[in-house]
Amino acid sequence: MNLKSINKFLLLFFFSLLYTSCIYYLNFFLLKDYSEYYICNELRTFGINILDLKIDLILPYTCDSEYFLGFRDISVIIKNEFSYQFRPVYFLLVGLVSKIVSLFFIDDSLIIFIIGSLIFHLLIANLSFWLILKSFKEKFNNLTISFMYFIFLLNPIFKWGIFDPSHQTLTVLNFCLVFYMLRNKNKITNTNTYIFSLIFGILFLLNKIFVLSFIVYSVIKFFQIKNDFVIYLSKTFSLKIFIFYFPTILYKRIIEFFGFTPYDSSTEFWQHFIWVKNFLFGNETADGTWYCQSIPDNFLCYFKDSVLTLNYLILPIAYLLIKLAILFYFKLAKDSIQILLALIITFMINFSFWSLMGWYPPLRLNLYSFFPAIFVLFLVTFKHSPTRLKYILCSNIAIYLLSLRHWNYPLVIDYNFIFYLNLIIFAIILIFDFKYIKKESSLILNNPFST
Repeated sequence: MNLKSINKFLLLFFFSLLYTSCIYYLNFFLLKDYSEYYICNELRTFGINILDLKIDLILPYTCDSEYFLGFRDISVIIKNEFSYQFRPVYFLLVGLVSKIVSLFFIDDSLIIFIIGSLIFHLLIANLSFWLILKSFKEKFNNLTISFMYFIFLLNPIFKWGIFDPSHQTLTVLNFCLVFYMLRNKNKITNTNTYIFSLIFGILFLLNKIFVLSFIVYSVIKFFQIKNDFVIYLSKTFSLKIFIFYFPTILYKRIIEFFGFTPYDSSTEFWQHFIWVKNFLFGNETADGTWYCQSIPDNFLCYFKDSVLTLNYLILPIAYLLIKLAILFYFKLAKDSIQILLALIITFMINFSFWSLMGWYPPLRLNLYSFFPAIFVLFLVTFKHSPTRLKYILCSNIAIYLLSLRHWNYPLVIDYNFIFYLNLIIFAIILIFDFKYIKKESSLILNNPFST
């Protein structure tokens, strides 16, 4: 990363702080009737002292207090049956950020770790957005980027997740990383396979979703070196798997060295993904609320949740798909074929992965795949709109996303005045888009130098 990229990254982080303040005020004050989390989290008022200034903040407090225990003292996570024992890098990084935050506080309060977690989530959002921008050949001006970033932070996973100690925002980073690698395969050519296997192995201890990034990276490298598949699998890939898994092996040995038993609640208690093996070998699988741990019931549960997610994001999805169809109709999508192909592959990898989790809470798993894909599609189609209309479009999408309740909302979405106003504005925008795209197509056809 060069100096120019670092400056842009820092500028994006400044914008993220500004936008988060705006989202916070809208979420928990102006639109406070929409701020309920419904499950686990409850809104509480925290009194804090920042230097000599006393402030009361309304923030969600999770029922999952183990996160805060780990942030405060990372040594507790290796103790027997700590639920999130296999997220050590996450606890380490949030703990370090919280230490920096504590320098500005007089007292050692819980708010330090809430803000530390929030800043870490914003760093993840920053990196995710930066990876997407780097996946496009065209350059966006700063004003456009600022609008786009606000919409990106309104991804429900960020809009609600940045105020939560959970590490679900990392799923968006994985999506963006896979998409970036598929779009920049030439940059992977000269990378050191074994060093990057180790890096992915460390990321695996941040969130296990990064196993997907490791697999995609390995597949890309295989097609680049054009080696014999059997040789690659038996030598190169087997060594890469060992290097990838080495940080986990080492971490397990550290836990055992201190006299504790490694405990991975996601597989041992929740049976996430591991249920497939149990089911195939006739072993017991979990049963109860949100569990679907038999084939094909898991796919049916996931499909039902996908339908609900499509309903949750219906207006932006409908708008983008119709606009994309218009672009194909007027043959203006040819220059976007490669990026759309990379997007489809990235979406299918992530979407298929989460279909095997075996535990399907409302909408959340689908949002890991759907919203990043929607956002990329938004960037693909964005340039094919009149300049003034672009900012009306951004505003309309922002209003729609701001008005969405948390994904745990039992009714999924409210068909109210805001929804129908959004619908009308999207329809009007599409009419102007159609005229603009038709004119754009005509100009290209009448230009003898066009290709």
